[in-house]
Amino acid sequence: MKQVWYEWKKLISDKSVLLVVVLSMCIVLGYQWKNADSYAWQRNESYREYYEDALTTVEKMDAETARQWLQEESAWQSFLLSAAYGDSDMAFELLQMNAPEVDWNKRLQENANEKTDIQQTQQKYQAFTELLERVNYAISYEEFLESVKTQAQSMSKLSLFSDVDSFSQKNIQKTAEAYEKMSAVQPGLTYSDAADAWSDSALADVIVPGLLLFLGWAIFRKEKEAGLYQLLESTKRGHLEMALAKTIVYFCFAVLLTILLYGSQIVLAILMYGTGDMTLALISIPSFRNCPYPISIQQYLILYLAVKVLAALFYASVIMAMLTRRWRFGIAASAYVVVICLEYLAYKQINSVSKWNALKYLNLAAVIDAKAWFCEYHNLNILSQPFYVVTGKLLLVLCGIILLPVVSCISFSKETRESGKLPRCFQVVANGMAKLCAQHRGLFWHEGYKLYKLGAMAVVIVLLLFFSIRLLPDIESHKGNTDQQVYQYYIEKLSGAYTQESRDYLQQEQQLLNMEDEEAIQKRQQYEQGELSEDEYEKWQMYRQLLSDTRQKGFQRVMEQAAVIEKHLSTGEKAGFVDVDQLVYLFQDNKKQAIFAMIFAAVFLLGATALFGIERQSESSLLLQSTKFGKRPVAMCKLMQMIVLESVIIAILYVPYDSVLLKNIERIPMELSLNTVIGYEKFELSISIRHAFLIKTILQYFTVISVCIVVSLLAYRLNPASAAILCFLFFLMPCFLYWLGIDLSTWTWLGLFLPELIFANGGTARYYMEAVIVLLIDMKIVFYFWDAEIRTGR
Repeated sequence: MKQVWYEWKKLISDKSVLLVVVLSMCIVLGYQWKNADSYAWQRNESYREYYEDALTTVEKMDAETARQWLQEESAWQSFLLSAAYGDSDMAFELLQMNAPEVDWNKRLQENANEKTDIQQTQQKYQAFTELLERVNYAISYEEFLESVKTQAQSMSKLSLFSDVDSFSQKNIQKTAEAYEKMSAVQPGLTYSDAADAWSDSALADVIVPGLLLFLGWAIFRKEKEAGLYQLLESTKRGHLEMALAKTIVYFCFAVLLTILLYGSQIVLAILMYGTGDMTLALISIPSFRNCPYPISIQQYLILYLAVKVLAALFYASVIMAMLTRRWRFGIAASAYVVVICLEYLAYKQINSVSKWNALKYLNLAAVIDAKAWFCEYHNLNILSQPFYVVTGKLLLVLCGIILLPVVSCISFSKETRESGKLPRCFQVVANGMAKLCAQHRGLFWHEGYKLYKLGAMAVVIVLLLFFSIRLLPDIESHKGNTDQQVYQYYIEKLSGAYTQESRDYLQQEQQLLNMEDEEAIQKRQQYEQGELSEDEYEKWQMYRQLLSDTRQKGFQRVMEQAAVIEKHLSTGEKAGFVDVDQLVYLFQDNKKQAIFAMIFAAVFLLGATALFGIERQSESSLLLQSTKFGKRPVAMCKLMQMIVLESVIIAILYVPYDSVLLKNIERIPMELSLNTVIGYEKFELSISIRHAFLIKTILQYFTVISVCIVVSLLAYRLNPASAAILCFLFFLMPCFLYWLGIDLSTWTWLGLFLPELIFANGGTARYYMEAVIVLLIDMKIVFYFWDAEIRTGR
């Protein structure tokens, strides 16, 4: 017990662990806050008063009567809103059309003297509408249960399922049996949206496995990298007892971390949405309609946390098994990421009724998705026998939690020499890279061997190649009856230089649109004179709204662009029509560029900590100082290897992407000046679109070079964990925050990756100054590497 307490104190005293946990919790809560439905949780007291009054009235009615009453009230409030905005005649006609059985004239006379408060009416309308949705769902749940029973009876009669021993027949029967007990459960109306909010834990499900890997490194590998295991293994309790103590501490911290992260999400959701009636059945919430358990929302909260804790322990067991196999941390971390990615792919791609559905549900990705344990019913196909998915998940988790730590403790307690071998599936790739580097005995090539073989970056590069295919641009064609389609129709005819022929064409189209307006006046006169019936006139109006209005919107965009072109042509600039929708992919695709920046930072950070941490882990850096050339050649070769690595990463990310992009943007004349295009007038330089794209590419490459040099400095001076934390804060954190909607790109390195800040917002001068400052810093860092021998001698 004393050893367990010692391991616990050692972990708690590590400030980097606490910092990473706090930052992760802030990111998770920030993401939940951002994704929250602001209308749902920012309701005022007036809204709650109307909702509770309506709920009190509805509870005294049967379901059908309540639905009819709510439909009438929501329709009446909608009419009052329309009348308040000056469209009372058409709104009243629509009211009578939707509910002809109600005497609306009588109600209109009764409320003729009442003044309409728009805000109050809107709150009443929202209250009635939401309550109506809940009543409709409660009524439809009985229909859902009946449909399950009917479907099972009808499908069992088909010839395809006539074989009694077939999996499909047994699966249908077992599904119907599972939902039989739900007929006695009645959905309620007074639940809150908190359960849906805390169940949306996608970001936390990504962060928790990463945190567990970091904790695994701090508990199982930190002492090893400091060279203390040879000393600890020689002590009386340095084998199995130490392994058991570390395992207990790891599991306890995993449970504490899980409760902290997911519990904070639950608390925030309750604070935003309220508790509601937690004793209601879980099936009262529409997203849990397929739940086969007669449990309450309160019971679901406890079971949800229990599933998350079991999933975290299962992940921790898998991490233990990998970290105690004597692999280097980079290799173990890469293998862990590969396993998670493959299992997530299987979880998303395999069909639920496939004969391979066991691979879909019995894996890491399925285990941590706690909501799926309760909101759906599936059976595994095990030798043509249906086996309940939840039972299979529980067996998998319990076996993993029991067996993997036992194997890991035995492996950890053995006095075996660290081999550092790669998994066999990646050995061929790594050996090829090693042979390439081993052909030359120069220091630069040996550093490459350390990076790509010992640091497992060869595996990461191969995975990045496959992943880059998923990031290829998808140029939207804007098919459909929309103003974008109309705009593209005109751009196809006008793309290029703005000539007199283009002017004549636009004038002709403007006359046709004016004729349509004359047609509208004519149709209105025919309707007033009785030549057109009400139905014919309404159909014509709908047709005109779908065609004429969208055409007018698309044509208006073209005319606005034409006005900008005329302005620039008058000053002698080279201007013409450009498809602005396609130009966005070149200079305003911030979302995809932020993803590229995040991928680059993550992969490069992994490579930097692997390369610069090898000598630090083995304490061989002291030996370098006694060699003929000292540390200068080693430091410079490492820096050159990192520059090569970042060039490879950028080439993998951008060469396929830009090639496909330039091939598919056929409606962009690259020779036109960028600042003559609408939306890009703030760009200070009068250069062509082709040259602007070239500048964007050079600026992004300059950015990654600067990041490469700074990260290399941090990895060179600090231990791997400290360097990883600082790089996460400075380089990865801005990307995560941008993804969450907190834009710090103007003041961080991410701004140089987002072309919109320069080409659309006109920040060229400021970014030139920033680039000069960054260049000076980079030169200072390079001299720092070059001067390593002198500083070591001093």
